[in-house]
Amino acid sequence: MLLASFSGNKEKLLTSYKNTASYELAHLSWCIIIAVKLAHQERKIITPSQEHMFIMNWLLNAQKYKLFSKPFAQDILWFLNQGKRYGQKAELYKKAASVLAIQSIENEKYSHLFRFTQFFDELKDNGWRGYVLPECEEKNQPNIDTTESVIYVGQAALVDSFNKHGVLIKPLQLSAAGNTLLIQSLLSKYMLKTENEIKSDGFTTFTLLPD
Repeated sequence: MLLASFSGNKEKLLTSYKNTASYELAHLSWCIIIAVKLAHQERKIITPSQEHMFIMNWLLNAQKYKLFSKPFAQDILWFLNQGKRYGQKAELYKKAASVLAIQSIENEKYSHLFRFTQFFDELKDNGWRGYVLPECEEKNQPNIDTTESVIYVGQAALVDSFNKHGVLIKPLQLSAAGNTLLIQSLLSKYMLKTENEIKSDGFTTFTLLPD
């Protein structure tokens, strides 16, 4: 069962809201930050000048190969122009981080359930598969292919953890197989608090906490 399929009163809480321009700039900024973090992990970036060149090349490739849809073109061009005009002093990574900081302030205005849903939607936009598992399947070893990026949550826990206002009232466990750096970054982006993750049987478990 795909995670997008909520039932009952929960559907009424999933308000459809998206400021297109700010969403695109924020999403592009988030992609830049993830790409840089992965490059640091792989030791492809060591110095600030290498970081600047990496971001510029990343943006040029995104522009050349049309890795983002047309509405992103203006924001890609803005980052590129800043980098060309000011060079390393443009501090493109800090600019991307500032955009996300502003979005985080906006995200705080919305319910846990709304932010939780946005979190899953963005995971799926990045190629992840999401599942809501009935209790009987959750207790047994889930029949999920861990060679792909997947995340699942128990159906009963999902229903019980949010009240009618979309507020998280109980800890909620999520289990994932894939790039946990991506998950950690998105949890932070959508202001969702978690306990330290636990790894077992190829899965990493994250526990969402109420405020």
